[in-house]
Amino acid sequence: MRQFGEYLKAQREEHGVSLEEIAQETKIRMAFLEAMEKGEFNKLPGEFYCRAYLRSYAKTIGISEEELLEKYELALAEAEEKGEQEALPIEKKWDGTLQQTVASKSELPNGKRKAIIVIVVLLTFLIALGAYLIWGSDFTTLNEDLGVADQEKDRVTNTVEDQSADTDTDPLAKDGSISSSQGDLVDRDLDDLDKEGLSEDLASQTSQSSQASVDSEVVTPQKKESELSSLSLIIKASDECWYAVSDSKKVLREGVLRAGDEISINSTETLKVQLGKPQVVTVFANGTLIDLKNNPRELTISQDGEVNIIKLW
Repeated sequence: MRQFGEYLKAQREEHGVSLEEIAQETKIRMAFLEAMEKGEFNKLPGEFYCRAYLRSYAKTIGISEEELLEKYELALAEAEEKGEQEALPIEKKWDGTLQQTVASKSELPNGKRKAIIVIVVLLTFLIALGAYLIWGSDFTTLNEDLGVADQEKDRVTNTVEDQSADTDTDPLAKDGSISSSQGDLVDRDLDDLDKEGLSEDLASQTSQSSQASVDSEVVTPQKKESELSSLSLIIKASDECWYAVSDSKKVLREGVLRAGDEISINSTETLKVQLGKPQVVTVFANGTLIDLKNNPRELTISQDGEVNIIKLW
């Protein structure tokens, strides 16, 4: 990594740019810039920041960002082969998290750790007790209300049964006949009841139909959202190759694939893929092999597997 740092310094001096100018332009700390030119990338916050700083460095002094990153990848590979672990940046896992390379110096003493555990247990107990007191009283009140409601229901049912028993004996049946005026009155009452019942049935059906229409309108967009297409991307390497995969918002995966390595990414957006050596990788979109015979350096893949080549090597 020391030779790569000397290459950075030589390029900067060749273009007549000072470290102070780079720091002012990129907002990168002077200590980090000096560490980069000395090849001490272990002093930077992490591999992601190394790449970001190198891009800003190249842009400021006026050289190709992609070519500089390629040289950086080669320098990393050489340093790993030589066992120069102390000069390498913080190791990056494939899931995007950072591994610690030294033991943590911020571990708590045993006494403080036990105190924290006791406090957490007490807080959990108090929260559970409060929830029981609040919800338990509500359940008791609810059960009492339900008991009163059942008693009222029984009382009303008994009253209705008593009234029905009283009306079972028809006073008109005592003399065995009905007058014509009484018969007309009964017929009119029955007609009115039929009309009122029919109106209530129609109103009930209309209300149910309107509610079903509203429900269907609410459910429809949720169904459409669940049917959004998804892109399944797989990259396999037969040799060492740098790669980066990003969507419209951020970089999803970035690193170096070794021979036999494979990554898989699922997304509902169009993905941009950058490859350092496209001739040593195979790319599948939704299970379909993508043709890389033109050695694309940068390409986009949509959710339906449509490929758009942006740059070639």
